[in-house]
Amino acid sequence: MTTTHHGDATHQGGAPPPTQLALSVPATPDALPVVRADLDHWMTALGVSTPTRQDVHLALGEALANAIEHGHRDTPSAPVSLAVSHGPSGITVLVSDQGTWRPPAPDHTRGRGLAMIETLSDRMSLTADDGRTTLTARIPHR
Repeated sequence: MTTTHHGDATHQGGAPPPTQLALSVPATPDALPVVRADLDHWMTALGVSTPTRQDVHLALGEALANAIEHGHRDTPSAPVSLAVSHGPSGITVLVSDQGTWRPPAPDHTRGRGLAMIETLSDRMSLTADDGRTTLTARIPHR
């Protein structure tokens, strides 16, 4: 797993934590707990409130699970890229996979992840082009 932290400053000693977190993870379910731990450590260091952290975990977890399950059906070895940034109005999450978007099949027991992300965010977009699907959502601070 590749982890890259970058932002306004390097988080060492008394320096402020970076305002951005970037990760590249394998498209496997084993990546989920590692991402959750890295994300929680980063948000805690930034002083993000518990309700906002919970919203970000839920939104990013759904987006990452979708990318792993649906985005890499044809390319299981391709990584999933994540970029998370902290700003005054919220936390923006970007999840990008190298798969091709396919509309969800009708299933009354599943398929609520995108609607949940949209509800948690004040802005959400889903783009699919050039063999890449990217979800971007901004989760407002609360």
